[in-house]
Amino acid sequence: MTVAPDTYPNPRGDNAWDNDAVHWLLEHPDVSAVFTRHDLAECTRRQPKRLENDLDNVILAAKICERYGVDQIQVVDRAIGKTVWRLRRTDPDAPEYPPYGEASAATTQMVTTSDDVAAANRLLRLVPEYAAELTASGKSPNTVFTYTDRAERFLRRVARP
Repeated sequence: MTVAPDTYPNPRGDNAWDNDAVHWLLEHPDVSAVFTRHDLAECTRRQPKRLENDLDNVILAAKICERYGVDQIQVVDRAIGKTVWRLRRTDPDAPEYPPYGEASAATTQMVTTSDDVAAANRLLRLVPEYAAELTASGKSPNTVFTYTDRAERFLRRVARP
């Protein structure tokens, strides 16, 4: 099994290989002059809000990745149930990477029972009502989307047999 790199601090518990690549890029003065760790991580991983609100920096981050040999690769992360962008250094000192598609295999999988699956399926039917309740309480459309999207993704994971 591939050992996750721990050369750099990772207090947020981000993907260890992405964290390593972001910190390594920030060691280059031209990169650290433009980006903070948080901004670079989000831009290199093409986070949806960055694509929507900060496209120029997403493009700049892609150019920086290309310049320094960091591949941006789209993979399905089974642990969170969606497609994400992962970073892979190609320099001689790069850590060993797990095969793509298995990058999240190091995380533990939930053990669910048939009762959990049934409960998740029942709760999934309530997500629209949850969204309506949040909207009625004055939550912004972005907040409503965030709450319901996360709840729905979690319940769909549990509902998978």
